[in-house]
Order: sequence, then structure tokens, then C-alpha cells
Amino acid sequence: MLIVFTSCGRTPSEDRFEQATGIPIPSDVEVLKDEYQDMMQDYTIEYSIKLTTSQLAEISNSIRTSDLFNPNVLGTELTEQQWFLNESANAVWYRTNKGYYFANRNDRTGVTAKLDTTILVMEFSEWFD
Repeated sequence: MLIVFTSCGRTPSEDRFEQATGIPIPSDVEVLKDEYQDMMQDYTIEYSIKLTTSQLAEISNSIRTSDLFNPNVLGTELTEQQWFLNESANAVWYRTNKGYYFANRNDRTGVTAKLDTTILVMEFSEWFD
């Protein structure tokens, strides 16, 4: 019996995170979840990583120096339109009580990311509907 595995050609979740958020992921992170759910033309990607304290500091610094970071917001996961830095900005990073949150405002492709600095976990979700 011969079993052949082939790649579906999907961009790795780490690359999708970096492309969507503008934040590089440190090397040697522990991947907690990397799931791709295909629903015909729709899909969902769930990706989460566990960070060390030095990796957390590295990502936090990248967020705070990002062109998408709004330092004037301390919000929740319910992103307000006025938090985007300008009319042409399609995404925003902002602070929450537990870390940082990212959201975009594209038409049908949604992206969110959450950095929980209390438990050192970064979560990323992307979906097309």
C-alpha cells in the first residue's frame, strides 16, 4: 500500500500572521494550535503560540512601534471604527487590559490577533466569508 501526502499549497499560518499584522514572530515559538478549516469557498485559520518572556517583549515592542498602533486607545475586542488611525487605514493595533488587540476592516476577509501578556499567548484568526 502506497500513501502519498501532498501539500495543499496553503501559505503557513506564521507567514499569514506576519503579512496581515506587520509583526514578525520570533523564532522557536511553541505552536499551540494551527488549524485550517475549509468550507468550500469560505475558510477559517486559527493559529496560537506560547511565548517566553523575551519573545513577549520582542513582540510587544514590535506592536508599539508599528505604523498601525494607536497609542491613544485602551479598548476591548469590540473594535470601534474611530480607533483606526485614518480613513485609509485598513487595520489597527491597540492596547487592552490584558495586552494588545489587532483588527482589520476588509470587505470579506477578516483578521484578528490578540496578545495576552498575562498568559504569554498570541492568538490569530483569519476567515473569508
